[in-house]
Amino acid sequence: MTANLSERAADLPPAPRGPIRLGDNRVFRPYRGGRLLAQFLGSGPGEDEFYPEDWLGSDTPAGGSAEAGAPGISRLTVGGQEVVLSDLLQAYGEAILGPEHVARFGCRTALLVKLLDSAERLQIQSHPSADFVRHHLDGQFGKAESWLILGTREIAGQKPYVLFGWKESIDPTELARAVRSQDIGFMESRLHRLEVKPGHLFHVPPAMPHAIGPGCFLVEVQEPSDWVFLPEFPQLTTQSGEKVTLPLEFCCLQGLPLETAIQSMRLDGISRKDALAGFRVSEAFNSAPGVRMLLSTPEFRIDEIVGKGAEPLTVEGRFFAIAIGESGELRLDGEQFETIVCRRGDRLLIPWSAGPFQVRGEGRVILARPQMRPGSGIGGY
Repeated sequence: MTANLSERAADLPPAPRGPIRLGDNRVFRPYRGGRLLAQFLGSGPGEDEFYPEDWLGSDTPAGGSAEAGAPGISRLTVGGQEVVLSDLLQAYGEAILGPEHVARFGCRTALLVKLLDSAERLQIQSHPSADFVRHHLDGQFGKAESWLILGTREIAGQKPYVLFGWKESIDPTELARAVRSQDIGFMESRLHRLEVKPGHLFHVPPAMPHAIGPGCFLVEVQEPSDWVFLPEFPQLTTQSGEKVTLPLEFCCLQGLPLETAIQSMRLDGISRKDALAGFRVSEAFNSAPGVRMLLSTPEFRIDEIVGKGAEPLTVEGRFFAIAIGESGELRLDGEQFETIVCRRGDRLLIPWSAGPFQVRGEGRVILARPQMRPGSGIGGY
């Protein structure tokens, strides 16, 4: 029998006071990828397989499972002891997340950060808003997301791209017909196709139809949910090599009627100009040293820390964040913790208790954290 929370909490290490290194937390998905991810993490040349995503500091279960220790939920090593992140948050929510965060979101991270590497196009999909989730799915979070492209590769001679937004408004009855008949060509042809390169950053608001194409290696920052409407049904490959297509009920937000699931998706068209505006085609990375915000939405923000090895940089304030070493090597020094080095491919959970810290060295670190003040963030759409 699984121990209850109080029994598990008795075995927990003391509350963390500094950054925690994150290990691999690869999650099964119905598409192949992961070779660039393995190379980024320094685990060799890598192969494309059905574990193309690494979920960082995650308390979000894959597929919506509610079981303790379910796939998708991170296990951390703290004080030499392996613990489930969800247990650590329940025991030390304010130390890890901060009092303001806990007052607003409870002992949930309110954030999910992934490293994602696609060797094939993902299914056409959209994600519901928080309002839709509360009304139809009895959940707390929707799924706004943003993508920061870290690397690309050509696959079968195809340049990396994403699909984003209907070119013209689409009738719900026409879409339902295409879904039931699996007219993928019809749906794909109605979406804008945008080529990507490293440094591109853009926001995918809830309900926006989209698909990540082959050859995209990116950081995905999103609300902490795995809700997805899949008008294009994915195929799974069994251990025996048999291809199995997932049923309509699975693809419609865990069994909602198709007509209701369609209501979770934007059906109005957007111009290519507006699609590119959301795409934020200008380079996200800046070579100048400093601490700067790359993107702010009502749900989360993304920052970069760029060190050039001369003067130390100070990261002000207290916050919970996930950090990813994008290049080089930076040393993080704080009054509450011993120096920790962040190199390319390193992943860290920074607790609120770490407080302000300084950064020295040459390199770039990406920081993702939940947005604490409702109403702040980007406009548009």
